[in-house]
Amino acid sequence: MLPLEGMRILVTRESQQAKPFTDMITQRGGISIEIPLLVFQRSNDLTTKRKLEQVYDYEWIVFTSSNGIHHFFDWLEELEIDQSYLSQKRFAVVGDKTAQSLLEYGFLADFVPDIYTGKQLGESFAETTNDKTSLLVVQGNLSKQTAAQELKEQGHRVETVTVYETHVNVKIKDGLQEELLSHSLDILTFTSPSTVRAFCSLGEGAITEDTLSKPCLCIGSTTEQEAKSYGFSHVVVPHTFSIEGMIEALEAYQKRHKEG
Repeated sequence: MLPLEGMRILVTRESQQAKPFTDMITQRGGISIEIPLLVFQRSNDLTTKRKLEQVYDYEWIVFTSSNGIHHFFDWLEELEIDQSYLSQKRFAVVGDKTAQSLLEYGFLADFVPDIYTGKQLGESFAETTNDKTSLLVVQGNLSKQTAAQELKEQGHRVETVTVYETHVNVKIKDGLQEELLSHSLDILTFTSPSTVRAFCSLGEGAITEDTLSKPCLCIGSTTEQEAKSYGFSHVVVPHTFSIEGMIEALEAYQKRHKEG
């Protein structure tokens, strides 16, 4: 029997990002219920344009998500900024997956923290350089400011630029509520604090004590805190804050469940 045989697992990632997660669940016998709670779109304001036109003024460019990377390079193309000059820059990213996204555009990450959080990125950056430097932190409109704040506290010159916006996907409200009212889901998964908030907003009226007591798999500590603040009582966090780590945690949970 496959490790996730027959488990109905709610996948709340944005549609394009959900596929790798769904594939891993399906390969292990699970049933992925894709309900994308969020939609992303490139920001469109003069402040973003002005800041990106000054991208050459910074020694480091910092990315806290893959979304930020994709929308950053979309913006550079729109502004016809010569990306070859970026080879002179250094890059910091929040985790291995973000580093892989950066590599898709031909650039290697110079710094990746051991723990994949914005806070850890900011705290451990001091190990990379003893000199004060200038950094452009690329983010979304709902991104937490922990990385930028930590870097500022170290005395660096830090600027943030918002390259994309996150919105609740109201179109799937009926589908989510239908799934919740059917009480057929075995596991809920959240890959950001924003997905937790969107779930509770779109699911209002259909979320019960049974929902809040279901195993709730969160990608990292920040998402875990958000889930607990909304009343989820059975929160599971992987050792490695990644989709692969979430799959390992799912398998371990199911194994314990069968043995128990």
